[in-house]
Amino acid sequence: MKTSLHRSGRYRHAFVDPDNPWLPAGQDRAWLKWTEPEESADGVKHIFEIVVPTDELSPPEMEPPDADKAKITLVPPAWGNEVVVFSLLTTSACLDATPISPEGARVSDTLVLWPLPNGHRLRIVVSYQDFEPGLRRLVADGHKIAARETAHIARPIPGHPRVCLWDDGGSGVPRIYDLDDRPS
Repeated sequence: MKTSLHRSGRYRHAFVDPDNPWLPAGQDRAWLKWTEPEESADGVKHIFEIVVPTDELSPPEMEPPDADKAKITLVPPAWGNEVVVFSLLTTSACLDATPISPEGARVSDTLVLWPLPNGHRLRIVVSYQDFEPGLRRLVADGHKIAARETAHIARPIPGHPRVCLWDDGGSGVPRIYDLDDRPS
């Protein structure tokens, strides 16, 4: 999977492999498309979020090579009634030292801050937020829908142990929910 943030303001998440077992034959590889958000009054663009419920964490199918491990940043899992949220934001350079905390976050920290050609910064923020009942229902329903829609695919799928579902949480910011697809 890859995320593309085009200069045109067209953004998308897409499968890289056109033969991905999750992609029905003849369907667009881009499974989520949206347009560049407006900048908030404080100079922040909230691009998208990845939500990871602790109950959905699972060990990797295989350990990554040591060279890849050096590139991985591990974050602690959320507590029982919380989720870990990774937010992708852009900010102006003058905000580099300013802590950015997504709405509803109990704790947040900037993991990465990269310069962009336009002088802005791409920032990945990790935060811990409440695992609200509505989100719990969405996750449970997501598992049912994924099982029904992909019943023709034998489980587990080697190299594809995760399921993603998405919405905008009512905020207009695309949220991707990273869920475990291994048989329980």
